[in-house]
Amino acid sequence: LKTDDPAVIGPQAEKAVAAAETIQAGDQEAKLYTIRVANDPESIGLFVAVIPSQKSQAPFFVKLKSSNRIADEQKPNLLRFVQSLREE
Repeated sequence: LKTDDPAVIGPQAEKAVAAAETIQAGDQEAKLYTIRVANDPESIGLFVAVIPSQKSQAPFFVKLKSSNRIADEQKPNLLRFVQSLREE
């Protein structure tokens, strides 16, 4: 979203949080958030994986930003990457 208007951002954020998927990141659970401006295949889409850290209070973030079409095509690769992460 190219705005800082809380009236626009708030509902979009609430929608993304409500629709978050629980995914595996190594041996722990993470959340995958999907943010889309529009459902058009060529509109920009964003996947954000939020992975809690066992050694820090700050989580790790992995994002994939592209057209909705490419993001959907690459989602399985993103999930495999996030699942492969291990904190040492």
